[in-house]
Amino acid sequence: EPTPEPTPKDTPLSGNDAWSAVIEHISKVKPLAADSAAKGIFEKDDGKKFTVAMSPDESIAHAMITSDRIRPVIEKCLGAMIGIRKFQAILKEGVNPPDSPPHIAEFEEPPKDKQESLSSEEPENTNEGTQEEENENIYDDPLIKEALEVFEAVINED
Repeated sequence: EPTPEPTPKDTPLSGNDAWSAVIEHISKVKPLAADSAAKGIFEKDDGKKFTVAMSPDESIAHAMITSDRIRPVIEKCLGAMIGIRKFQAILKEGVNPPDSPPHIAEFEEPPKDKQESLSSEEPENTNEGTQEEENENIYDDPLIKEALEVFEAVINED
């Protein structure tokens, strides 16, 4: 008799850990929604519905993560970690989200003195090769992809 496949319930994640993992996943696949998701905190999981609470001041973030574009991403991620769940976000007084998630740090500029030391060490080169590489890489950037999707836009080459 074959042994059954392990189910996600064999290694239960706490609700807080599951929500943190969802935020991390969203920051990679839907970067524009990651900040909104980070404004929510785990509320409860009754086995059927995974609930996140947000401050009533965060109605825009609430609308973002409960939208038809983001909710399925969250539910799929939750399903992979803790089993099939419906996702629900509620507005609740007294909810204070944790500090900004770590993924925001990568968008911050380094301190000025560090920038100057880096720029003085690097030799100046022509932009021909690197400019082409940057143009190709822009199409692979998840933030650019999502912005194009959100605004129903395309990049025109002139």
